[in-house]
Amino acid sequence: MNSMRKHKLKVAAGIAVVALAAAGCTSGSSGSTTSDGTPIIKIWAQSSGETSVDEQWAEEFNASRDDVQVEYHTMPSDTFANDLMLALRTNEGPDIFVGPSPAEVVNPGFALPLDEYLSDEVRTEFDGYLEGAYDYIIQDEIYALPYKFNGTRLMINRDMFEEAGLDPDSPPETFSEVREAAAAITEASGGTAYGFGVPLAWNGVFQNHIEPLAMATNPDLTRVGLFDRKTQEFDMTAFAPIIQLYRDLQADGSMYPSIGTLDRDGVRSAFANGEVGMYVGSSLEVAVMNESLETEVDWQPVRIPVEDGQEYQRSSGTVVAGGFVSSQTSDPQLAVDVYESWLSRDRTCELASTGAIIPALESLQDCAPDDMKGYDAFLPSDDFKDVPDPIAPGNVLRVTGTLYEDIVAELSVTDADIDTALQEVSDRYTAAYEEGVDSGELDPADYSE
Repeated sequence: MNSMRKHKLKVAAGIAVVALAAAGCTSGSSGSTTSDGTPIIKIWAQSSGETSVDEQWAEEFNASRDDVQVEYHTMPSDTFANDLMLALRTNEGPDIFVGPSPAEVVNPGFALPLDEYLSDEVRTEFDGYLEGAYDYIIQDEIYALPYKFNGTRLMINRDMFEEAGLDPDSPPETFSEVREAAAAITEASGGTAYGFGVPLAWNGVFQNHIEPLAMATNPDLTRVGLFDRKTQEFDMTAFAPIIQLYRDLQADGSMYPSIGTLDRDGVRSAFANGEVGMYVGSSLEVAVMNESLETEVDWQPVRIPVEDGQEYQRSSGTVVAGGFVSSQTSDPQLAVDVYESWLSRDRTCELASTGAIIPALESLQDCAPDDMKGYDAFLPSDDFKDVPDPIAPGNVLRVTGTLYEDIVAELSVTDADIDTALQEVSDRYTAAYEEGVDSGELDPADYSE
């Protein structure tokens, strides 16, 4: 039996280009054609473990179609969001693109509603995921198709644990245990490695590395600012013990240096090279460690730690949208047709078989690799208590003042008063939410239990 069948999901730096054979295409955000007039559909994505599969898909797609050609680009993940948003604002963007978050592209009108363009075959295939509480469905409009589930785990280097006299089969489960283990790993390395790493310079660090630590003990919290669905207020004071842990690790000398400028690729490379003993990661780490970095360290994904004295209740995860069709595309139906092919079973199955993704659809469970290091540990399971995240209002607010990400990042590397700063930013975000509700822009029913 395929390993993925044992688990069930609880539903509550350059540019790599697949070039076209024909030269002389026109420029612009949409309406591009080859020299013989064949329409071009441009796809932009972040560089990842999925890139090689997508490049192969694009080559095969172009060879099989004479009515349309795909131009597929990948960009470094740490600059992608800014480059994409700038291109969309200047009408120079692609026809299809991967994130940022749904709200960030839907609210400004950059994403095309898909309802009137989706084929009957696709509606059948994605039955159960085209209605309900998913963040790619906004005000009952479908803006994307899902394709993967991203869980959250603590990545540990078993070799470094053993060298430090620690038992890798009993990894740290609390913040104090993380601190102790990190100190032991750092000391045992003789100055060549560090116990823990945090890529604060990566724009996704808060939703993927930091907020899941707070959400693990409070299922009512959401990503993007820790909105509490029960109280209908933001509770960023829950960041306090996490910030204190980061400060303690830095004070101990067991935090990988320069966390304020460290990006995701940097912490991954350091971990793969045996220079970092632990970091928080997602399902994406499987393909990165096995395929992209081909690390030789003995690594393992384990349960994320929680604040001392608190009970672990869940592992935060997201049903991830497989990109969006641009509202600026000159031929929406053609772009959606290409989008459906890109999100097809064959391409998604290939991604799963390489370990690049955990597929969202149960119909793709047979595609999971039989034996790939770390893959099984990211499968949704009762042991990890994986639960898809509820919809979060954080991205749709009109907030004045400093963003919460900048405040948390600064608090993590300074000695400023934590409680005062977190209460102030919580109050500002709560006020912005209440203004959205009062104006009718937000429906509190979307963000409640």
